[in-house]
This record gives sequence, structure tokens and C-alpha cells, in this order.
Amino acid sequence: PEQVTCFHSCFAKLCLKAKCYQHALKLIEQSATEIQTGTEAIEILTYNYYRGMLYTGLKRFDDPIACFNRVLSLPAKIFHRVHLESYKKLCLLLLIAPSNETRKT
Repeated sequence: PEQVTCFHSCFAKLCLKAKCYQHALKLIEQSATEIQTGTEAIEILTYNYYRGMLYTGLKRFDDPIACFNRVLSLPAKIFHRVHLESYKKLCLLLLIAPSNETRKT
């Protein structure tokens, strides 16, 4: 099973900064079923935020909406900046992403 570690968010951030969205696709599409012991909650939140940003760069709008929703729904002890940024990006994506009604017609 795929484990989420702090290296996942580091690699995703590197691909995001280099604008190499396609290179991160293999990593971010894998389903993470376990979390490595010692991994902080903020690292998981950050990884999901970066996943959403990478999917946005690839213009796959349904995937980042799910990633940003996951950031907002994961429990955390305090409200992080990652939550705020995810909320802002989610609002923008919901405005620019084509709705299901438009796709059917």
C-alpha cells in the first residue's frame, strides 16, 4: 500500500514550482491508504493542497475540487493557512469549472 510521507509534499512542491505538472501525475494519482508513523497532520494537508494545485495546472478541474475539499474536511487541531488557501482556491474552481449541467448539454 502507498504510504504518505513528508517527501510526497516536498516532491509535489518541487514539481509545482518547476511547472512540471505531468511529472507529478504518477505520484498524485496513487491512492494513499496509509500514513507513515511520525507524519504530521500539516504535512498531509499540505500534500493534498499541492495535489489540488497540480491538478489545477493540468486543467483537470474535478480532481482539485476533491483535493481541496479533502483539505477542508480533514481534522486538525488548529486552522492553518493551508485551510484558508484551499478554501479560496475551491471557491475559484467552483466558479470557473464547467458545471455538470453544462457538460450534459
